[in-house]
Amino acid sequence: MDAKQLDKQRKNEEKANIFRDSKRRVVYPINYTDQAYVLSQDNIGRVLFYDTRIVFALLPIALIFGLFGKYLIPAVILGLVLYSAIYIYFNKFFFPTLRVIKLKPDDYAYTVSLTVLKMKRQERLIRALMGLIILILIVNFVIVSYTQGDQDMLNLVSSSVSIFLTALLLAFELKDIFKISKLIKEKKKETA
Repeated sequence: MDAKQLDKQRKNEEKANIFRDSKRRVVYPINYTDQAYVLSQDNIGRVLFYDTRIVFALLPIALIFGLFGKYLIPAVILGLVLYSAIYIYFNKFFFPTLRVIKLKPDDYAYTVSLTVLKMKRQERLIRALMGLIILILIVNFVIVSYTQGDQDMLNLVSSSVSIFLTALLLAFELKDIFKISKLIKEKKKETA
């Protein structure tokens, strides 16, 4: 690999919260704990896939509902099943095979570059945009159903639940976007 590819790979790893600890091991921190999984080079790609699981769950919802319009319930169910399958596979079968270590404060003594923060913000914006598109499609479905006189209670309830869940997802993504934007401003102040 040349230097450009290595730099891109390092940025993708940092974006997914994969970094090297003080002993130069590649680690993936376990959320809300002071522990981390030790990764080999083969496992990094899998963890990057796991980190983007929400995109793989939203994609079938956007495609199926966007193309066919009537299949909201199967599209949402497929998205939830896909997300759950990825989550269960990784947490029940993949992560338990990895070695767990305890992280020390000096293990976090790495700096996340400004470029990586901007990439994270851009990725979050894309996720938020995808959620917004799904939200618009669902609201459009509800409006069309009511104007055509098709007031099926199951469609109304499933659409309402889908609107709520998508709006909730959108709120979490926007919260992360604002948090990352704040970090970018702080980094810019440090470098100025």
